[in-house]
Amino acid sequence: MKSWDLLAGVSAVAAFAVALPAVAQNVSISVPSMPMEQALKEIERQSGHRIDYDPDAVKDLKSVAVTGAKDENDAIEKAIAGTRLVLINGNDGVPTIISFVVVMAHRDEAETSLLVRDASTSSRSGASLREQARNTTVISSKLMEDQQAQSVTDALRDAGGVIPNFATVQGGTSYSVRGFGSTGLTNGLSSSVGNSSIAGASQPVAGLERVEILKGPDALLNGSYSLGGTINLVTKKPTADPLLNASLEYGSYQTRKGTIDASDALSDDGRISGRLILSGSDADRNMQNYRGDQNYLVAPSLRYKDEKTDAILSAQFYEQDTGVNPYTYMYKGQIAPVRTQPIGPADTGFNANDKEVTYSVEHKATDWLTVVSRGQYQNQDLSFGFYAPYVVLAPTTLLINNSQNEQRNSTWSLDDYARLKFDTFAINHNINIGYSFVQTHDDALDSSKSSFFPFSLTTGVVKAIPPIDEMSYGLDYNEQAFYFQDIMTWGPAHFIGGVRQNWFDSTSHIPGRPAAEYSASASVPSFGAVYDITDNLSLFGNYALGFIPNFSLDYTKNRLPDISSKNLEGGVKLSMMDQKLELVASVFRLQQSNVVVSDPAHPGYYISTQGQESKGVDLDLRGTILPGWTVVSTFTYSKFDQLTRKLGAYVAGQPRVKYSLYTSYTHPVDEDLNLTVSGGLYGNSSSYVNTSGTEKVPDAKQFDVNVIGAYKSWQLNVGVKNLFDRRNYGVSVADSYIPVLEPRTWHATLSYKFF
Repeated sequence: MKSWDLLAGVSAVAAFAVALPAVAQNVSISVPSMPMEQALKEIERQSGHRIDYDPDAVKDLKSVAVTGAKDENDAIEKAIAGTRLVLINGNDGVPTIISFVVVMAHRDEAETSLLVRDASTSSRSGASLREQARNTTVISSKLMEDQQAQSVTDALRDAGGVIPNFATVQGGTSYSVRGFGSTGLTNGLSSSVGNSSIAGASQPVAGLERVEILKGPDALLNGSYSLGGTINLVTKKPTADPLLNASLEYGSYQTRKGTIDASDALSDDGRISGRLILSGSDADRNMQNYRGDQNYLVAPSLRYKDEKTDAILSAQFYEQDTGVNPYTYMYKGQIAPVRTQPIGPADTGFNANDKEVTYSVEHKATDWLTVVSRGQYQNQDLSFGFYAPYVVLAPTTLLINNSQNEQRNSTWSLDDYARLKFDTFAINHNINIGYSFVQTHDDALDSSKSSFFPFSLTTGVVKAIPPIDEMSYGLDYNEQAFYFQDIMTWGPAHFIGGVRQNWFDSTSHIPGRPAAEYSASASVPSFGAVYDITDNLSLFGNYALGFIPNFSLDYTKNRLPDISSKNLEGGVKLSMMDQKLELVASVFRLQQSNVVVSDPAHPGYYISTQGQESKGVDLDLRGTILPGWTVVSTFTYSKFDQLTRKLGAYVAGQPRVKYSLYTSYTHPVDEDLNLTVSGGLYGNSSSYVNTSGTEKVPDAKQFDVNVIGAYKSWQLNVGVKNLFDRRNYGVSVADSYIPVLEPRTWHATLSYKFF
């Protein structure tokens, strides 16, 4: 057995192997003063009995120190002394904490803090990140705001193991996690199956509360298309706390952006609240003088929240116009000089027009039963103006693909489940049983006059892009599943087991050909465990499978084998500095079967290779080191291997090392004035362009700085990205297209908080 196999296996099994403590008959509970929710969880742990409470009721409260309490009721009474909370006996005698004040909607911690402890829509169990048996990264809107993130791709620099793949020269970005393709979710729901690149590229950051990166396959949550990990985009929710923020931004390439974010209670009792986010931005051009980006967002939402029910209805309407991603090419292993002028028409690029309507209802029917229903309708219109490099013919000559493409997509997503909490003897169960459904319809339209032609970069003549004139194909895709998961807690040990049964069917329509129908099904299990060694230290391990139905055909027109993966991960979670600083460290190993590639001997068809593997180390540190001093740092080392050498020994487009280090310090100058200085270092190692290992993209690194001055309700944020103006290139799997990353740019954001 290889050392990596042994290390990953020992770490994953460690959480199971620790002996379980006997259930104490007589307890003496002592808990220091700490945030109320953490204190209640500690009382639960020491007493071995469940406590019911609404997280919003205890939000922002601090517990009184508890010493020598004789049982959980005695400990709770001491912890909540002097607060607005009161202890009652709920159903089945479970201690229940309520507030004298009607529970209302408050701002999520992701909007106010760099460190986020709770999961959102990525966990049906309601478990905190500490209680989950996996390495999960959350990028908060507060962090995105401080760093002046311009896009989801920009924000994902703070996520270890996540690599952006600039899907086409014309625009759009997909992502890989730990070396494998990642899907995109919006509020935990499938967002245009197969079009995760569009979801990630066009979603404006102004409407995002957080970005959650779930490491490893998560078929229990997402069904399929999720081998390396899942990226869940969570939108902002209404709050009954009055909120009205306005900001203006200006920067390089005459970038202009304006945002208004307003939320407030709409009823006297605060149970109904509403939020409206308006944002618009544009730029004159990009660094290669293609058209600049334009992005517009309108996001209204309504919320009803009381002691038992939390219901949200929201919508997003946004449009994005993106110019061609700046790029160059590689000839015989050498990267050509970067041009400052466009290759082809300057106004080509990518356009996405998206309409989304989402609902979510969570109702606590009894102390032991919560029912949840959530759904989403998404409609997208996409347009690509292709003037894309296809093959490098000579040092200054490219073979160009000159065409235009449109895609129209509509997706329905539904997820209904019940959460049951009860005890069997000394074991507490948190069970989720549910059903999910996704239905997608795609139409793609092409130009029949598209062509390939050699283009000289020194003397070539730019040709007009032909108009759309015919339908090329249609696709209907359906996915449904039943799933079950149980989180069993016995003292400090938490065991997780689940299974999901998936059914898939796909029908493609190509003019002049009979409809092609395919179907597949799979049962996907997952297991995990968390063991709390101390209040601040936990071990975790998981074993999970992933699955993708494969509808690609070989040249004999037979469907290729389905794609599957398995993930083994183990690690530790450590809280430090009075739980203000969190460290998650893990080792992992993922294997994928049946990697699909184009058939070099039969264009238009595919072949299946044996697969690929990644294994490595993933570190994530974020929180407060000292008062005013915060840090967000990640480091991932991954080793990638092809499981067959049929097409080469190397995995293209995957750097072995990715890292980020962001730190900020806030100094109170006086009572009304705070000054914050921050810096961030981001980078990755070199990566192969092909599987033979003959061509490489060099390593990339850049250093950013921000200075933020806050005076009363005013704030000015001035930032410089790539301060030392280093030439960086993005990862690529084609020598004809090497993305060129941003040079030194600057942005200044002036904002005012009315209340």
